Amino acid sequence: MTEMSYTISDIQTRIFGAPMLARDALHSLTFLFSEIQELRHKSQSSGDTAETTNAIDQLLMSLDERLEFAGKAMKDIAEILEPILSSTSTPTLPSDDVESTEEAVVIRKHTTLLAEWEAVQDESDILREELKEDKWLTVFRTVTDQADGMMSSLEKAVNRCQVCVLM
Repeated sequence: MTEMSYTISDIQTRIFGAPMLARDALHSLTFLFSEIQELRHKSQSSGDTAETTNAIDQLLMSLDERLEFAGKAMKDIAEILEPILSSTSTPTLPSDDVESTEEAVVIRKHTTLLAEWEAVQDESDILREELKEDKWLTVFRTVTDQADGMMSSLEKAVNRCQVCVLM
């Protein structure tokens, strides 16, 4: 029982340190999402796509690095918690109340952290899809502008031909 208590204390020390790193990484990812969203809206309203596209690309590289770091931290936490997570399926004796309470706190914190991690991954996927759509919209706008330019040239040529025919 004392050994289990030490194991839980060790795991709490390690997991409460690791989640701080993981939570910091998750919060920095959330901040990056908002920065990218601001740049997206800025480029759509101002039309300055070249500069903001470069800035967004830089932020995406930073996002990828931070996602990788957070993913490694989450794996480390899962490895640290493996003994507790595997032992929770076994019933505890009444004398294990302190350990089970500590285990419950650790498991609850881990569950919360996992939910945050999944939310960040989902938000990252959504953001990437939106950025793909933005690129397609830029392509379509460019093609539309080119087609408008060609139509203007054709209209001018038709008008000149009509003037020549009437003379």
